[in-house]
Amino acid sequence: MLAKTMAGLEQPLADELVELGVKDPVIGNRAITFKANHELTYKVNLWSRLALRFLRKVDEFTISDAQGLYDGMGKTPWFKIIGVDQTFRIDNTISSDFFNSPLYAVQLAKDAIVDQFRRRFNKRPSIEKEYPDFTLLLAIKQNHCTVYLDSTGDALFKRGYRISTVAAPINEVLAAGILRISGWKPEIPLIDPMCGSGTFPVEAALMGMNIPPGFKRNHFGFMKWPDFQTMAWKKCKAGIFREQKDVELAIYGYDVSKRNLEIAKENIRLLRMHKDIHLEHMDFLQLDPPEPNGIIIMNPPYGERLIKENMQAFYRNIGDTLKKKFQGYTAWIVSSDMDSLKHIGLKPSSKHTVFNGKLECKLLSFKLY
Repeated sequence: MLAKTMAGLEQPLADELVELGVKDPVIGNRAITFKANHELTYKVNLWSRLALRFLRKVDEFTISDAQGLYDGMGKTPWFKIIGVDQTFRIDNTISSDFFNSPLYAVQLAKDAIVDQFRRRFNKRPSIEKEYPDFTLLLAIKQNHCTVYLDSTGDALFKRGYRISTVAAPINEVLAAGILRISGWKPEIPLIDPMCGSGTFPVEAALMGMNIPPGFKRNHFGFMKWPDFQTMAWKKCKAGIFREQKDVELAIYGYDVSKRNLEIAKENIRLLRMHKDIHLEHMDFLQLDPPEPNGIIIMNPPYGERLIKENMQAFYRNIGDTLKKKFQGYTAWIVSSDMDSLKHIGLKPSSKHTVFNGKLECKLLSFKLY
């Protein structure tokens, strides 16, 4: 199996997979490889907070030219995987001198699959770009080809709990990763003073109660596989109720925008977590600590929304507020505005590079003595 994640979350994901029962995960670039049976494949899809998707390796081979891709793909028994009346799509990640265009490689791979069906059945499965029954990933690095079958379907950051969202929300997988990096535990008070649509508070509540992030999803890619084991999946789903924890959580979300707060409240009500997450309309600079100590996690607005001078003053005010009011806390700030981060006026105790979509961000922690 190949687990895909965001840059900067590889080690936390490897640790999480070990907790879920994976043995000897191997860390790569934005990816983890490991071995899994059916039940473990279902379990990691349901329970992983830090993976974007899980792919099963179907085949790998070497090529000496473009024709070699067609020949190699044609040797895989696709008729045992895809039904003739089903649909498929081929995604790609290609870096090879044999192909001027990734689309040419994808076309060759597709032709090899449909030609195999035509020879056997005089019929062929169709291509479906939006909602295919099967998604394949064709990975080519120079002369080495690997073909994967997507077990996930929609990317795992699509948790299903957002009714609506604010502009530029933080990705759910990244939010869960930052919570893990921060060392937050359910018994530690958590404050998000710029909570937007409530991603950090919700991800923390799901973690604290040990509710899987995929609990609202009705479909995963593996459900269409010919070797899908219904009983193993039911057993996996039954574990949700066994593993859930009834804990008292001190999670606080604040935002200066009333509209953001309404969106956050709507999302939290949908999850029935309105009793576990305290939300309040408040400017962080006016906020008094609701607890004597804890962890602060914030994702301030990025520089494109405010002119540069105002942004630097804004970050300076954040640093001043942390120093004056939040002694005893540890603050974590994630931002893509590298220049403004320098104006916090505090010495970070740790630094991490993470990505929110394609935006490179710095994640800094500050121990407030």
